[in-house]
Amino acid sequence: MITTIILIKTQHSKISEVGEKIASIKGVTEVYSVSGRYNLVAIRHKKNRIDDGLQNAVTI
Repeated sequence: MITTIILIKTQHSKISEVGEKIASIKGVTEVYSVSGRYNLVAIRHKKNRIDDGLQNAVTI
């Protein structure tokens, strides 16, 4: 099992919307709103290392 921690920057006004969309992605188990350089942190679990295009999955 591969665990990925994803750090996300987004517009402050879109944090909730982006967080909900990311939470709906298969394998994403947790999404947290944080302060500092990033607005959201997502935790994702995968069975293998095959690239499934997550980097292009959400565009808002």
